[in-house]
Amino acid sequence: MARPDYRAIVKRGWAIVLGALVVFGLGALLIAATSTPQYTSSATLLFSVRQGSSPTDLNQGAQYTAAQMSSLAQLATSPVVLESVNRDLALDESSAQLASQIVATVPTGTVVLNIAVTTESPQLSQQIADSVSSAVGQQAEAYSPTDLKGNTLLRAVQIESAVIPKKPSSPNYSRDIAAGLIIGLVLGVLIVIVREALDRRVRTAADIAELTDSPVLAIIGHDTGAHSGAAIEKNPASDVAESYRRLRLNLDALHPHKREKTVVVTSSTPGEGKSTVSVNLALAYVEAGERVILVDANLRHPGLASYSGGRDILGLSDVLDGVVSIDAVIQDYADSGLHVVGAGSAYNNPGGLLSSPHLKTIISSIKKDHDVVIFDAADVTTAADAAELSKSLDGVLMVADVDHLHAPSFTAAVEALLAAGVAVLGVVGNHAQTFHGYSNARAKGSKVNTRQQSPAKAAPKSARAAAEPVDSDAAKPKS
Repeated sequence: MARPDYRAIVKRGWAIVLGALVVFGLGALLIAATSTPQYTSSATLLFSVRQGSSPTDLNQGAQYTAAQMSSLAQLATSPVVLESVNRDLALDESSAQLASQIVATVPTGTVVLNIAVTTESPQLSQQIADSVSSAVGQQAEAYSPTDLKGNTLLRAVQIESAVIPKKPSSPNYSRDIAAGLIIGLVLGVLIVIVREALDRRVRTAADIAELTDSPVLAIIGHDTGAHSGAAIEKNPASDVAESYRRLRLNLDALHPHKREKTVVVTSSTPGEGKSTVSVNLALAYVEAGERVILVDANLRHPGLASYSGGRDILGLSDVLDGVVSIDAVIQDYADSGLHVVGAGSAYNNPGGLLSSPHLKTIISSIKKDHDVVIFDAADVTTAADAAELSKSLDGVLMVADVDHLHAPSFTAAVEALLAAGVAVLGVVGNHAQTFHGYSNARAKGSKVNTRQQSPAKAAPKSARAAAEPVDSDAAKPKS
């Protein structure tokens, strides 16, 4: 399994990271600006044993003192010390409130006790720190063991008196904002990584290649003017039009010596642009001088109504039902040379029509007069029509919307086709947002002729040139 490219993941999610930085940075600034200033003053006590002249006595005394430091730190917030401070300074604070303002610490490996007091008043902080220091020293000596003469063994010396602080200890703007930015950065990156891990959408050709062994034949850019007609026809010099020509070349490279080509175009879910791909691929073959017929085989929700005259015109369903012959429903798409067969009349059981034994006869009939036969079929999730059609054709061309497709849906569709014995010829990535020029996709194991081609002639203008190739999930059949 390939190691995730975290740098690329964070780069794609830069907006989320930036948003987290701004939110937490401004949040830290707002908290600091609205916080009440706090002032901290500290006093320091040194503890030692009064007696001892020999090195052994001194060493034992030092060990004894060090063992008492943890208890002496707790003594700073004990009731006996707090009551003494309240009496000394005439304070009207509860023991819990006073204790919350005191922090006693012992630096590692020392017999030094540091007492820090934080309040809203610099003078009060200094007074409480000195009072607590004095009370701790007195209580430590009072509770200390005595020698035979009644002298206390433990001695406390104040080596640093508390002073009135000149500036508040908090808020510290630089520290608080830096902490907010660090938290925002860490959370932003985590959100982006988790979001990427949970995101099962297929976005690039590499993503598609990881999901299937079928070749990625082309990546089609997002066509903002797709509603106004086929790119090959309306804007033949565009990058999108060139990507359809590259799709034709790569599809040809799969079977370079095969003259006739019969393909089913489908997708895993509705709305991935398979009808648009079908029309543009057909026009790309016409542009290359091939005799092409495009059949709307989505009998449930026809996607080529704009090109075949609408749902009320007789079409494939009527031919399969024996109402009319295939030759009677073939229409010319203006003067382009493209032949189109519409979906035809609506039926209650369109799937049963596609399993008709007449289907092979129909395909054989249209192959006699055409080099390329393209069926635009329903998506695999909606129906098994694509698999049914492919039994008599070369295989399936899968269209995948790289901006919205989820990997489980795509892999399930491909596996369903393979389980039915269908050959998946390749995959077309559609609606790519980050598209720059020609697709670099190639058929696996095939070499595509990349020599400079002569300028392709523009497809002829037609009465339906502005018609939209509606996708198969856009139209509804009549009841």
